[in-house]
Amino acid sequence: VLSGSALAHVRVKRNAVSEVIFDTAKLTVTEVHIADRHGGAKRPASFSLGSAHDAYGRPLRVVLPEDLRASGTELQVEIIYETAPGDECTAVQWLPPEQTAGKLHPYLFTQCQST
Repeated sequence: VLSGSALAHVRVKRNAVSEVIFDTAKLTVTEVHIADRHGGAKRPASFSLGSAHDAYGRPLRVVLPEDLRASGTELQVEIIYETAPGDECTAVQWLPPEQTAGKLHPYLFTQCQST
């Protein structure tokens, strides 16, 4: 299991947008924070993960606070996550040492096919 965070810069394109939807696949999202990109304080955001689909993953829906829904607002959305364990994690993979050039160390790579 790997844990980390992703930071997305988002611009609201029309007034009254209530949520941002991200694609996920086999992630455990533990926290989401949101802030105005121009100096606003980071604060917890409400979020939910939709139903899983074999080919498309799960939608992560992040609710925008009322004061950040105006057209032109620039946001930072920080997503704290963990990958699925072992073979369940399809985007992060390891090559064993015998499959690498030096044959001494494993190699970590990421790859997720677009659908």
